[in-house]
Amino acid sequence: MCVAGACNREPADSGAVVAVTSPAVAVEAQAVVALDCGFRVENCRPTPADSKAARQAGPFTLVAEVRLDGRPHEQAAAITRWSVRQQDRAYELGIDESQRPYLALSEDGELTRTISTAIRATQQLRLGATYELAAVVVPDEEVRLYLDGVEIHRQDQVVPAVHLGASPLGIRRRTREEQPSRDLLVGKVLIFDRALSAGEVVEIATAHGRRSALPRTPPMRALTTGPGFHWFGYYDKHQFDPTGRYVLGMSVGFENRRTHPTDAVEIGMIDLRSNDEWIRLGETRAWNWQQGCMLQWRPGATDEIVWNDRIGEGNGARFVTRILDVGSRTERLLPRPIYTIAADGKRALGIDFERIGRSRPTYGYVGATDRTEGILAPEDAGIYGIDMETGRSELIVSVAEVFATGRPAGAVPEQEHFVEMLQINAAGTRFLFYERWVVGKSNLEQRVLTADLDGSDLFMLSHRGHLSHVAWLDEKHIVIYSDNYDGYALFEDEVGYVSMILESNADGHQTFLRGGEWMLADTYPDRYRLQHPFLYHRPTDEVFAIADLLSPREYRGIYRADTHPRLSRDERSVVVDSSHAGGRQMYLIDVAEILDSAKQ
Repeated sequence: MCVAGACNREPADSGAVVAVTSPAVAVEAQAVVALDCGFRVENCRPTPADSKAARQAGPFTLVAEVRLDGRPHEQAAAITRWSVRQQDRAYELGIDESQRPYLALSEDGELTRTISTAIRATQQLRLGATYELAAVVVPDEEVRLYLDGVEIHRQDQVVPAVHLGASPLGIRRRTREEQPSRDLLVGKVLIFDRALSAGEVVEIATAHGRRSALPRTPPMRALTTGPGFHWFGYYDKHQFDPTGRYVLGMSVGFENRRTHPTDAVEIGMIDLRSNDEWIRLGETRAWNWQQGCMLQWRPGATDEIVWNDRIGEGNGARFVTRILDVGSRTERLLPRPIYTIAADGKRALGIDFERIGRSRPTYGYVGATDRTEGILAPEDAGIYGIDMETGRSELIVSVAEVFATGRPAGAVPEQEHFVEMLQINAAGTRFLFYERWVVGKSNLEQRVLTADLDGSDLFMLSHRGHLSHVAWLDEKHIVIYSDNYDGYALFEDEVGYVSMILESNADGHQTFLRGGEWMLADTYPDRYRLQHPFLYHRPTDEVFAIADLLSPREYRGIYRADTHPRLSRDERSVVVDSSHAGGRQMYLIDVAEILDSAKQ
């Protein structure tokens, strides 16, 4: 085999053959399987002899040059001994749906918990680039995963032995799979019946010309640090002021416990042009760990910020909205708390946070009495229209009216219903919301409805199974993450389901950049407790990871620290909440290079 021009050749002045051998050639000569698919589908057909040589139960090494011509819509195998119709799995090296390398190992040949030895690296491969992927397996000791000769993952606890089985060797396709992934192409393939050293892996990658710079996530810096804890909350609010200089946040001195009526959270902003100085602005006693207090810059204004608070005590306590001019420090109160504000900043929508606080404490507030307790679908509670200038409010849609929409006449709710997750479209003409109710102890059922901004023309958009986070794509289209649709599904207002935006098994919090070509979202912690905020480019169907953040195990349930990525006004930066450094803090990520490279 010739590698990088180093072959046996005959000098012109002698009939003797002189061996000119590089270290990489010497290593490759020890491979039990050596194939060159040339990045062509028809060339990837191992022989029975290759399959026999590839049956390892002890230490072994897999090496494959790979190129992604498109984002795989499911796990795409590069080198595999895997049957899709029989319980005969041994190993598989490939690229998953998020464009990350993975290695799966099976001890008994079955797709059982032994497959949990699957390793997924954090490095994300770019479309169109060629990489050399290598996996070194030492059963009962370790697995090492390499990209372009650089170790990207190591795991010390692996299966005691790899299943032998009878499944033949496959390149790019599992046994009896009709079509291999058209998105993943494979070049050279090497399989060794021993564990290569790190130096040997580097030699082969160098000889193949695959010593390029590894994929990297964009620059990130901490905006806040201890001793206090800082975060912002939900993903659909303006955290940046219109100039991009100030970033809002909240600060508290404790974590990982339920909120008490006496717990006050400090409201502040960070000056990005003054060493990220924290500037105190106020405080609130109406907040939760997930959505905070609806803190945000008032849309359409330059100096005003808005948040919810609680005034009064005991039976006289009630929730209100505070509006603060950060320049003059003048403040005024609105008599109802807000949930979402229209893009012009003149009108808002609010809900009964007392009812949410009792029905779904994760997203409600404590410290005020719920007057609707025990009423399954009240006629005097629901969604309120609020004038942001005068504070005047009125009930525009009741819970009873929502319950009756799209249900048989005379139907009676068996559980208490409530509304939340309100969002107004950019034109300020329609809004969406969730009708929810708890079944049993904690199972949440829901429907998504839309209406005109005055509450008229109610339309039941979706009632299918699990519906999670939601965002308007444009004036008429809505994107909802749902397990039942296998990812981010596109709906048209007053029509229903249209198509898929992005297939994904990882729920996240999505927003769209202007024009709708880019979606910003994130994931909940994966099996390694890593959260992955990302950008998705719809025209090229490519996912760009912008961070890989560890979520410590204590941050679970109602105390979890979702990243909730939020865009700057110029759409060049993203701020996330994260607990990866030992406490809930905020981090700024520069995404300009990703956006510019996609344009090119």
